[in-house]
Amino acid sequence: HTSLRVVVLQALVQFVLSMAAHAGASIDGGGSAGEAAWLEAARGSARGALRSAAKHVRSYLQGALADAFLDIFAEEWEAHCTRPPGIKEACANLRCLAPQAASGSVGGAQGWTADWAFPGSSERQHAAKAIRVFLLLRQLCQELSKEGASESKDDVAMTSSFGSAGGATSSSAARNPLHVLEEVADGYEDQRSVELGRQDRIVCAVASAEGRQSRYLVLHQFLLLLVQPDLVSPGWGIVRTLAPVRAVETQIDRNHPQTLRLGIRLPKGAPSPGAASSYDPATCEEPFFRKLADEHRGSSFYMLTLNFMDTKRCHCADLHLRKRRQEVRAQLKKRAEEFLEGFCS
Repeated sequence: HTSLRVVVLQALVQFVLSMAAHAGASIDGGGSAGEAAWLEAARGSARGALRSAAKHVRSYLQGALADAFLDIFAEEWEAHCTRPPGIKEACANLRCLAPQAASGSVGGAQGWTADWAFPGSSERQHAAKAIRVFLLLRQLCQELSKEGASESKDDVAMTSSFGSAGGATSSSAARNPLHVLEEVADGYEDQRSVELGRQDRIVCAVASAEGRQSRYLVLHQFLLLLVQPDLVSPGWGIVRTLAPVRAVETQIDRNHPQTLRLGIRLPKGAPSPGAASSYDPATCEEPFFRKLADEHRGSSFYMLTLNFMDTKRCHCADLHLRKRRQEVRAQLKKRAEEFLEGFCS
């Protein structure tokens, strides 16, 4: 599977599932022993391929990508869950199915999509392909386990491995191993009024179309949470910017040490974080937030500038956001490793 184009593997998975559905229906109706044997052999082959794919993905987790692996995994998980493969379109295009070397460059083929040409030559792109393949094979194992009158012990173990990482076993209810419950546990929503109580916070300001606006940077352990003070109800505020702290990078402006710039990276399709403005990381004027083209294929990027009353408050905010990003991402990296280990054994 490591040498196959992603679109070819997608087509093969769909083909195997179609055959398995036919065999399963036949078995349920009292079909032949040959169909049951074929289905069991398909399950075994899929399990073996999944183990191999999981080990391949694990090598990238432990490699040079460091915690950038988490961004790639999040992008591929989102794409796998929300974007069904265009198998019919792909199989009708010979330039898609032909080997990449024979098909020409990605940019030169008319009608060529990124998925068809996927992956390219960088470490990041190869890791993305490995994760996409792993997710496809995991889905294949889950679907094959549903076909026929019964499941083998190996099938149950393989599909329940995902549950051991904190998620459900069904494909519809399966939880992303990088899901952070604490990000949603408090029920914060954009534009919603919340009681601040005794939560630690730092006064800052953001620039908007209406001019400079006062905000509280609430020092939440898992969220970037900017709240507009409610002048009518003291102790309350309105959520104006909300994003996972693990998705936030910070940089203090060297020329203006009271200014903190935030770069926010979210999966494509995720709601924009309040007052933050979108930007192109390939052409960003800020070198710290600039990224190569293959580093932002499946993400959307936003930038927000916070102004503080003094450098002490600015450094305090920077330290909090940096520290919590590192700590949360370290936890997620460990969780991702445990998740993959469940499929490697």
